[in-house]
Formats: sequence, structure tokens, C-alpha cells
Amino acid sequence: MKSTHRRDRVRIVALSGILTFFILCLLFYIKGIAPFGSVSLAVMDAQIQYLDFFSYFKDVLTGKNSIAYTFGKGLGGTNIAVYSYYLSSPFSLLVVFFGAQHMNCFFNIAAAFKITMASIAFATFCVHRFNANKRPVITVLLSIGYALCQYNFAQSSNIMWLDGVYMLPFILLQVYNVVRGKKNWGLSVCVGLAIVFNWYSAGIDCIFSGFWFLFELGLFVLEKKAWKKEVFRVICRYVAAMLLGVTLSAALFFPTIMALKKSARGSLDLASLL
Repeated sequence: MKSTHRRDRVRIVALSGILTFFILCLLFYIKGIAPFGSVSLAVMDAQIQYLDFFSYFKDVLTGKNSIAYTFGKGLGGTNIAVYSYYLSSPFSLLVVFFGAQHMNCFFNIAAAFKITMASIAFATFCVHRFNANKRPVITVLLSIGYALCQYNFAQSSNIMWLDGVYMLPFILLQVYNVVRGKKNWGLSVCVGLAIVFNWYSAGIDCIFSGFWFLFELGLFVLEKKAWKKEVFRVICRYVAAMLLGVTLSAALFFPTIMALKKSARGSLDLASLL
């Protein structure tokens, strides 16, 4: 019986991702967006800055440049803050397969993959949190809707913010697990990965997770009629898991904070992001 449920869940998640990617490919084809045309999602800051950053990152991956120290910043310096904000997403690794003249194509494909991943993440959340494998059509439609919502299209040029979109359902699912007394390490890992992938969008995810925690805690109290000690224990588990998640990202997050404090021009200016 468990194996049947597992197969049903896998099918729903896979179907959500496949249909989302197919719709994106169809839209790209109709609108002539690369690789089906010459139109690029990289507009405004993406055209001015981000494509150059990805070209730089390709040089890093091919051994022609360094994150630790680069002369690409005028007088030179560390690029760790630039990397952690713009380039640390796992989908950025796809840039190694594209030449400098195909950066727009890479940008579009990376955005499509991230949006598809958002559909997969939301479907995973639904089938585990709500046992939604009993309503596969609704789950698939909701997952596609989450992935293809207006925010994702509007921010497709700010591609680094899309990592927070697909990490949020994973974080919320683990918040549910923590409240229900399951292992805490899942939340810590998801939070740590979200910060590593993009610390700015991860901060928003972490704030939202706090509101979701209160929602799940309220349901838990109503269903289990939990006592004060039990509620306090759940709160402590959540806080500990979140703190551990931040600690897991320390190898990248703390050097980024130090770089932002030391430089107001060479690296990212923290005040300009707020």
C-alpha cells in the first residue's frame, strides 16, 4: 500500500513538472524566446549586469578567473558577495555549456528550469502535507498555477530571486514536519540550502516560514489539544532548526556579510538591496 502511495505521489510531482515545462516551451516558441528565437528574458539590470556576471562565472568554472580574488572589479578584490547574491544557484552551473554569445539562451533556459522546479516543489508540498495524491488533477493544476503565477514571470529577469520561489514549498513542508514531531534536520537542510542558493530571497522565505509555523502550530493545538509545555517544546524545535539552518550556510553566508561590511562599492552594497 505504501509503495502504491509513493508511486502516485511521484507521478503527480513528475506530471506537474513536465506539464509546466511543456507550457513554458510552448510560450517560448510562440513568443520567439531563445532558444526558439532571439527574444531574451534578460532585460534592464539583467541585460546590463547579470549576463556579464554569468560570463564571469563561466570563467571561474573553467579556471580562467577566481571568486577568491579577481581584477575584474577595477582595483581588484573578492567577488564572494557577488557570487552569493547572483550566482550561487545550482542552476547557474548550466552556464558552462554555453558560449559567451549564447548567454541570453542560457538565461532563458535557467529561468525555465527554476520555474519548472517551483511546480515540482509545490506538488511535493501538496502530496505530503495534504495527502493530495487523492486529488491528482487539482494538485497538478495548483502546482502549475504556483509556477506560472504573475510574480515568477515578472521577476524572470531577476533570475536569482526565483530560487526562493522553489525553495519555499520545501521549507513549509519541513515546518509542518517539525510541528508534527518529525525530525528537525529536514527544515535545517532546506533553510541552509535556500540561504546558499540566494540569501536575499531565503530571508523572505524564513520570515514567511514563521507565519506558516504559527498557522501549523494553531492547527496542532486545536487537533491535539496540546498543553503549554508541548507547545513550548515545538517552538524550541522550530527555532533550533532555523538556527541550525543558518549555521549550515555559514561557510558562504558569513564571508558574504563580512564582504558587504568591508566594501560599499567593490562588492554588493547591502543598503542598496533594502
